[in-house]
Amino acid sequence: MQKLKVFNTFTIISELQTSHSYQFTIANTGFPMQVYNFKRSFFLYFKYLCTMNFSKTILNWYAINGRELPWRQTTNPYAIWLSEVIMQQTRIAQGTAYWERFMKRWPDVHELAKATEDEILREWQGLGYYSRARNLHKAAQQIVDLGRFPQTYNELIQLKGVGEYIAAAISSISFAEPVAVVDGNVYRVLARYFGIDTPIDSTEGKKVFKAMAQEYLPKEAPAAYNQGMMDFGAMQCTPLRPTAKYAHW
Repeated sequence: MQKLKVFNTFTIISELQTSHSYQFTIANTGFPMQVYNFKRSFFLYFKYLCTMNFSKTILNWYAINGRELPWRQTTNPYAIWLSEVIMQQTRIAQGTAYWERFMKRWPDVHELAKATEDEILREWQGLGYYSRARNLHKAAQQIVDLGRFPQTYNELIQLKGVGEYIAAAISSISFAEPVAVVDGNVYRVLARYFGIDTPIDSTEGKKVFKAMAQEYLPKEAPAAYNQGMMDFGAMQCTPLRPTAKYAHW
């Protein structure tokens, strides 16, 4: 049997050497599903793990267990953007104090754009990766020149220092654009829940997980779902092992 490949809601098992029917159990679920013969390819349909069920689980978990963070008290895109930049490669316990200081000293993007680079770097001391601070300043100036804060993923990703993850986070949380965030936490949750062993650092893996993340994103609640995926991956589905209490949802 060749390696399983995941495309959207189908797992395709190619070139089985027999015409017999089989039953498989999807990882972490315990539910058997029938494999159907179509010429020499077999399609294992797992639509019962549909968008609504998986998404609802994430949303319900987040409603009860989501972290209470100061930038989650607002949908202000400046506040969300600032938090995402600061929290890159920074623990939340450390980064929160920096976010609060930045918000107090430069409460909006216009004030940040008017600051000097030296002022911003001094306030950034202790966080490391100073290119983040320089890019933050340049992006603030881009936004001011634009005359408004970008609202869509495609606009946001044009800003200096803003990659796919931050663009998706801002657009979904601040403007309810249905774009899924994809990072290590999201990879880990999807891989463990659906039993996918495709390496996440491979070209194929990135494509598969990005497509899955987008597929399971509920269009009516992108902000809560994205934040729920972030929190579940960071708090329960950790790199070493999932916390036992939530290991089986």
